[in-house]
Amino acid sequence: MIGFLLGLLLPCSAAWLLTGRCVPGGARDRAALGLRASLAVGLGTGLSAATYFLWTLVVGSPGVVYRWVELLGWTTLIVVGWIFRPRLRETGEPQPSDQSPQRWLASALGVVVVVAMTTTICESIVEPYGDWNAWSVWNARAKFLFLGDDDWRRAFSPALQHPDYPLLLSATVARAWTFLKTDAAWVSWLMGNLFMWSAIALASFGVARAKGRTQGILAALVLAGNMAFVHSGGVQQYADVPLAYFMLATLVPLTLHDFETNPRKGLIFLAGLCAGLAAWTKNEGALFLVALFAARGLAGVLERRWRREARELLWLFAGVLPMLTILVVQKTLLASANKMVSEQDFATTLRRIADGSRHLEILQAFDVTAWEVAHGFLIVLPVVALLLGRSRLGPLRRTGYRTAWLVLAFMLAGYYCIYLVTPYDLTWHLQTSLNRLLVQLWPSGVFIFFLAIASPEEVLTRSDKSHEVTVHPSRSGALSASTSTRMPASV
Repeated sequence: MIGFLLGLLLPCSAAWLLTGRCVPGGARDRAALGLRASLAVGLGTGLSAATYFLWTLVVGSPGVVYRWVELLGWTTLIVVGWIFRPRLRETGEPQPSDQSPQRWLASALGVVVVVAMTTTICESIVEPYGDWNAWSVWNARAKFLFLGDDDWRRAFSPALQHPDYPLLLSATVARAWTFLKTDAAWVSWLMGNLFMWSAIALASFGVARAKGRTQGILAALVLAGNMAFVHSGGVQQYADVPLAYFMLATLVPLTLHDFETNPRKGLIFLAGLCAGLAAWTKNEGALFLVALFAARGLAGVLERRWRREARELLWLFAGVLPMLTILVVQKTLLASANKMVSEQDFATTLRRIADGSRHLEILQAFDVTAWEVAHGFLIVLPVVALLLGRSRLGPLRRTGYRTAWLVLAFMLAGYYCIYLVTPYDLTWHLQTSLNRLLVQLWPSGVFIFFLAIASPEEVLTRSDKSHEVTVHPSRSGALSASTSTRMPASV
């Protein structure tokens, strides 16, 4: 168990030191520290899964030597990172005069978190191996990596389901089993919960960093209160929530880079690294990469920031490159053909695109499934937006915000096109996958929503400024004062 804990904590500690060079904030900046911690969990887990895969590919099935080399390697990185760590200033965030609303919201969040954790634990006792896609795809491949010895390549056998899928989640579970020295069922449950709660924390601290603590707590309440998201991450053990985490971990640093007064290019590199990990998590992650670069480029053009955007895209690509290389190696040397691509032909694809009934069925499925995933939040969130109004964003902030929502729009368009040309039965394909695709986008959608609307603090500030004293000269030349009321800002 000590080896398992070290194998989990050391990579995350190294990632924590890496985020310290990228995420600005003082030593008492809770939002910055929370943001670093939630990023470090995913980065440490994902990068250590990559080293596990590379060792298996080059050396062979990991054993005692791998465990010692891995622990010594991460320890060395931690020591070097600690020696050259940036010094954090002992500055804190400004404290609001009345924190009672935050306390009430934090208490409500605590209750929601306890209910969600209790639900996932009870359901996992009944289904310790997750839903069918977990044990037939992700955990099955982890078993081959852990128990396969020289036959570990059978994890990519065409006899298995989806042998072309990226390997991050399976390698994460197999690596944990290697340090634990047994294939305990609770490990895959733990990893699913780790990604789920890290995604909730990341959205909360990301919003808090940009919009204040109250807004951050509201974002966490929406995510933790969504049982579809909690069930998918805490019980099913699918790769959709890890993918949702890495999508969010890409958009948060990239958006905050544009929200910061003196941004660091390290935030863009960090976003690229997380985008590469998203691509190595599931096939939809490759679509996310395309959407990311297209959205960032288009946002730069709309804001007329071509030269600056070109430099930032280079930083983004530098972060993507390491994991993109691993993905290409896996797809080239190990993975079988993707049936979504191999079973297409031009004439049949054109007929599907021209079939109006397919468009109608897809739109109806999106409508129904969106309600199944978001439930009452589809009513609550628009009401909140109407009450609080739209946030005012400067030119640089608009670039980050536009990038985020354009990525989401491109992803939805990509999913639509995939269903339109799918070689599988359309009704079956929609019923068995669309809810999981929307779960992938849900945390990023919540993050973007709470960036777009005004925070309660902004609303109160507007209210205070709507009443001011106007001083004007009277006809006699003396100064007289009158109170005027300004209309609130448009929403």
